[in-house]
Amino acid sequence: EQKASFFDQFNVTLANALGLESCADQFNEKLQAHIRSHRRWVPKPGAHELLKELSTHKKLYILANWASCLDELLEEMGIAHYFEAIYASETLGAEKPDPNIFKRFIELSGVNPERAVYVGNEYRADVVGSRAHGFFPILINPFWAETGGADCQVFVSLQGLHDDVVRSKKGL
Repeated sequence: EQKASFFDQFNVTLANALGLESCADQFNEKLQAHIRSHRRWVPKPGAHELLKELSTHKKLYILANWASCLDELLEEMGIAHYFEAIYASETLGAEKPDPNIFKRFIELSGVNPERAVYVGNEYRADVVGSRAHGFFPILINPFWAETGGADCQVFVSLQGLHDDVVRSKKGL
């Protein structure tokens, strides 16, 4: 409910800033419908190759700040089968970096954080949150890679991570 309220207010404010005050509610409705549409979600280049490579050597899981339809979306994208389990924040009742979501993930998945790598794209939610629970964090984010400001391993893209895994034969 809080998210829905936030996006309602955000979209109406955006509509007003764009000079669309008279149709702000309609703008909000159409924008939210578009965002909910799965048609715009496609795997990033290199995702299938990386997931195939990693899933042959390791168990993969997803823990995402996302709606409960995440597993359905990943199925439609053709990548759900690479994962042992998919956990969405809406289902777990907390969002990263909240400690409760990590505790619940560890409890449900049985993953030992001290023997796991956590790959994410948001520094605060993924690196800070996962590290606080004993995971080894890796960040995929071109902005952090350019600044060199992250205190973890950073890749510009999935392809960079894939190349590193293949080159070093780490298999994470």
